[in-house]
Amino acid sequence: MLTLNKKSPIAVLKALIQTTLLCSHLVLAGCGGGEQTTNSATITPASTSNTSQVSWEQVASPTLDFRPDQSPGAELFKKLVPSPQNYLREISQNVARTLYQQANEVPAFSTLELHIERWENEPNGVAWKAGDPPRITVNVNAYYLEKIAAQGVNVAEEVKGILYHEMTHAYQHASGMDLPAVEGLADTVRYLNGYIPISFRRPGGKWTDSYKTTAFFFAWLQEKKGYKSFTYCFNQQAKPGNANWSWNNAIAACTAQGDLSSLWNEYQTWLINGAH
Repeated sequence: MLTLNKKSPIAVLKALIQTTLLCSHLVLAGCGGGEQTTNSATITPASTSNTSQVSWEQVASPTLDFRPDQSPGAELFKKLVPSPQNYLREISQNVARTLYQQANEVPAFSTLELHIERWENEPNGVAWKAGDPPRITVNVNAYYLEKIAAQGVNVAEEVKGILYHEMTHAYQHASGMDLPAVEGLADTVRYLNGYIPISFRRPGGKWTDSYKTTAFFFAWLQEKKGYKSFTYCFNQQAKPGNANWSWNNAIAACTAQGDLSSLWNEYQTWLINGAH
């Protein structure tokens, strides 16, 4: 969830789209092949003279400022994540590798402020990300962790999935990007890294429905249609300063088939016919 405060998520989302969201991770490990063997729309990242001198660890290892409250949800998080610094750095580096092809492309930040606390004014919320480099803030609702624990959900897996989503917001490009695309990209990274079950995928809806609906469409383009650099390319379309972002332009730039409606219809047919 891409929000700046807990009281007005819609207003926050509108405000955030006008701020500079820096690049992050968007394609997960293990992306498979597809119906095509090449991708004519692959973007080659800009080269620099010191590319070989920059490592993923250097650009995606923020210092953690951990701020849990005393709630049962925060205590549960601490029990599940005994070494949060290393835990977050691993997620950060996986996100960066998913979104980018070279470490020198990553918009690094120095400090991650992580709150695990009860949201008294919005108990049903999940998480939000705020801020710009050098300091990024992520806040996870302890009430949500307590609720899913009571329901028997695998809290450790859910927590990691939430953090993959929010850390994607910390690193991704979003200049001019439509909000459903921003959220869909974050869930794409979460899915590709193994933290959204494939059982959640359903036919129907539209590519602008955001979150999982959009994410599964993006993943299909990358894994099944053969556009193996799709996540990287789609993220690149929203680099800072881009004032011409649109769904059609972004899809056309990242696929050999620029007709978005045709691609969506093909994806829906694939789902209805049993997906494989």
